[in-house]
Amino acid sequence: MKMKNRPFLILPCLLSLLWATQPNVIYSQDYQEDGECETDFNSKAVKFYKKSEGAAKKDRGEAIKLLRDAIELDPDYPAPYYKLGRMAMGSENYNIAKKYFLQVLDLCPTYNLYLHYYLGKIFFGSEEFSKAVYHLAEFMKYPDGIKTDRHFNIAKDLEEEARFYGSLIENPVPFKPKNVPGICTQKDEYLPYITADQKTIYFTRKFQKKALGDLFPKMVEVFTSAHRTDGDFSRGKAMMVPFNKGNNEGGACLTIDNMHMYYTICKKLTNGYNNCDIYSADYVKIERSTLIDLGFMTEVLEMTEQEVKFELEMMKNSGLDYMWTNVRPLNDLVNKIDSWESQPTISSDGRTLYFASNRKGGVGGIDIYKTTKDPNGKWTQPVGLGKNINTEGHEKSPFMHPDKKTLYFSSDGHRGLGGFDIFFAKMKKTDTGYEWEIPQNIGFPINSEDNDLGFFVSTDGETGYFSSTNESEKYLSFGGWDLFYFPLYEEARPSEIIFLKGELKDEKGEPIVGGSMDVTNVRTKETTKVDVDSMSGKYAVIMTLEEDHEDDFVVSVTKENYTYASKLISTKGKTKASASASTNAKSSTNPITITSANNNTKTNENTNASTNNKTKTSSKINRNHKELVQKLDVRLEQLVVGEPYRLDNINFATNSSSVLTVASMVTLDGFAKYLISVPEMIVAIQGHTDNV
Repeated sequence: MKMKNRPFLILPCLLSLLWATQPNVIYSQDYQEDGECETDFNSKAVKFYKKSEGAAKKDRGEAIKLLRDAIELDPDYPAPYYKLGRMAMGSENYNIAKKYFLQVLDLCPTYNLYLHYYLGKIFFGSEEFSKAVYHLAEFMKYPDGIKTDRHFNIAKDLEEEARFYGSLIENPVPFKPKNVPGICTQKDEYLPYITADQKTIYFTRKFQKKALGDLFPKMVEVFTSAHRTDGDFSRGKAMMVPFNKGNNEGGACLTIDNMHMYYTICKKLTNGYNNCDIYSADYVKIERSTLIDLGFMTEVLEMTEQEVKFELEMMKNSGLDYMWTNVRPLNDLVNKIDSWESQPTISSDGRTLYFASNRKGGVGGIDIYKTTKDPNGKWTQPVGLGKNINTEGHEKSPFMHPDKKTLYFSSDGHRGLGGFDIFFAKMKKTDTGYEWEIPQNIGFPINSEDNDLGFFVSTDGETGYFSSTNESEKYLSFGGWDLFYFPLYEEARPSEIIFLKGELKDEKGEPIVGGSMDVTNVRTKETTKVDVDSMSGKYAVIMTLEEDHEDDFVVSVTKENYTYASKLISTKGKTKASASASTNAKSSTNPITITSANNNTKTNENTNASTNNKTKTSSKINRNHKELVQKLDVRLEQLVVGEPYRLDNINFATNSSSVLTVASMVTLDGFAKYLISVPEMIVAIQGHTDNV
């Protein structure tokens, strides 16, 4: 196994170096206690031993013969065993050295303290970590017998490393990788990313291709996408324009609504530097009436006329109403001309972008940075994630889980098993804000002595994905780079989430554009603003559930000249597989409904025909991976003077007509902000309490 981060851990070469640089003052028996091992030895054996000391400087072979003769004369004489062990160490014959040192321990456990020093290093080199820990700890128990501080410090560092490696190797985590069905081929597939709804995978496929007129085939990289059908992904197709214009692009991530993509394009500059930058593209709805307007298309999508004509033909054949805009680089605060920016990952609220960069001013070589959007939607000056994450080595391949608090990344700077190991870290709240906890190694055998990169986790937290060239039987590889997945063990999983997607619609079922949506945690009062697509009225939001809390959330929706709508989502008293959601609507033409992710029919909808007698609709929100995405369309009516509208989720505490619940106060606070935004509105509020 390949160790790292401690220069003296490079075995076996440095073991011999350490032996060669140590002073020859360790032959004394200063580790003996009260003459415990003193006994009468064969005088001739002692004579041979003393003679070997002089011979060792002139004739190594003669010295070894004398020592073996001494052992033959007196097998209980420890000195020649110890001397032979030292000589074997000097010639890097560690197994022979171990045999002799163990014989000394058997004859006289307290013969010499440095027996434990040498055995500790030997067992460390052979990856027998528990034995290494024992001997090194025994050595450090008696500091008065240690000749130099250097020896003590080496033993201390080795013992720490042995404990770490032993805890990983001797406590393997569950790991049964399988190739991703439908995707893996004999070609190379790598840099995977699966959308938050788990329906589409993006990856790079590499293979040899001979174009018309080429004398020889050449290697090409194709940015590819595949959709999930009947549980498995399709084989995948090359992304159409504006993608795949070059031969070095990929490593994508998408916002949870699948409407905004960030990915990497590398280009060789005139000075020969292969500069990688982060680009973005938006998935925009194209009205059929504008499809013949090439001027509109070229302006909005930033494509050439030829590209637009090709894309229109593809849309005509596929029946799609959406197209990707042309890719464009992020601003020069993020992308630097003299540095490498790559491997982006976007937070679930779409407001924080994490990426890897080797820019100046970092902690190490490649560090992980984050940039946030300002109120105008511009990306701000990136900042490093701090020394808990970044080291003097390299950190790369970040993946921020949609829970917004669990980061997975690869590092060769944190203590690990191979070149790059996979780590995960949790973000915790402090009195001054948020900070990253100390990263944890994801464990063996997920991590190996190879470079482990490109790891990410499914939205439900149950599955890990990665790419690898490992062709062992365990992986069932198709050859080259393939994509793999495996059930992720509990301790390495992110927090649980609730995932809602839907549309804002009017009473006719038409999309409402320009609406505003907020989600507020009732306990913490933290409010997240949800992006609503300005063209389609679609939205997506993920709410993170704290491990030790059963939180309620209030979803509020506003739109100028439309009704105010709110929704209470509760996890109190529910199993970890479900959370309840309740809301009220003005009438059957204005409901807020929830449908299952794999069922488009309305659930639990009961409405009264009278507009003055509104009833409640409710359903279960499942966090089961089979119903990962919960569909919630919000319908609003235009305001009409004199019409009554119901304000939902206003409840008093049990046995009280004066104390409102905390969730009710949050709802009222949202309604108050809504009223402030329309100062010309005058309302009369009526209500009652039920005797329950």
